Amino acid sequence: MPPTPSAPKRKTNFSRTRAWIALAVATLVLGYFWWLPAYSELDLSSLFLPFAVTSFLIAAIVAVRDYRESLLYAAFVGSAGPTAVMIRVVVEVIQDSTSHNLWPFELVIAVLMTLPAALVGGFLGSWLRRLK
Repeated sequence: MPPTPSAPKRKTNFSRTRAWIALAVATLVLGYFWWLPAYSELDLSSLFLPFAVTSFLIAAIVAVRDYRESLLYAAFVGSAGPTAVMIRVVVEVIQDSTSHNLWPFELVIAVLMTLPAALVGGFLGSWLRRLK
């Protein structure tokens, strides 16, 4: 019996290096807002705008012409918020194991602050590159 022909593989220009660099840059920028103030001084409502704008801009910058690839980059950038939060949680739990007993909620809030903005930024960046 002859082998079944497989579907042609779609050529992709997705660069893992570019995605990881975008994640690192976004994590450092968001970490600036999240890591510097004392935890008692953090106000999530005041951090929504910096988190959303940073995610949006970085996702739009790394976007490519292909929507699917741009959304992959945006997903990497959108995960920078939870990454920055988790880094702070790990560092502070190492110092005091009784702190951050509600860290899963912190992660959910960070996802809600960064992922939607990053996805919109990736889509818009991809759309603008197609117009060019």
